[in-house]
Amino acid sequence: ELYVTVASDHTDRETEKDSVSKAKQICSKIVAKDCWKVADIRDHWDKIIISLKIKANDNSPEILYQEGYLGNILTPEKLEEICGQDSPNKKGNISILSGTLPLISDETLFAKIYQLTIFDPVLNRKIRHTYKVITLPDRS
Repeated sequence: ELYVTVASDHTDRETEKDSVSKAKQICSKIVAKDCWKVADIRDHWDKIIISLKIKANDNSPEILYQEGYLGNILTPEKLEEICGQDSPNKKGNISILSGTLPLISDETLFAKIYQLTIFDPVLNRKIRHTYKVITLPDRS
C-alpha cells in the first residue's frame, strides 16, 4: 500500500555550499504523523495542493514560500520505479521524498519556522505539520 503525507529533507545551509548530499544527511528528516492512502486520492492527484509557509521567528509574518499541485511533481508510481532501480535492497518498507516545487520568492530565504501543508479539495481535508529549526552553536 502507498501513502502520502508532507515531509522535509531539510539541509544544513552552510554544509550545502560544499555538498548537498552531506547537508541532507546531517539533518533530521521531518515527517508529518498523519498520512492518506494514495488509492484514496489517485483519481484526483492533480487537484491536491501542497504548500510551504515560513517564518523568520515566532513574531515575524508568515510567508507563502512554495505552493502548487502534486501533478507538478513525480507520481508515486514513478517515484517507486526510480527507487526500485536505485535500491540495492528491494526488501522491506521504504519512504520516498518526492522533490520540491519552485520557489514563489525570487530568492532563497532562510527561516526558523516551517509549515508544510497538503490539501485535498475534493475530500476537503488537509495534513499540516510545523517544525522549528534549531541551530546548534559551532564549538570548533
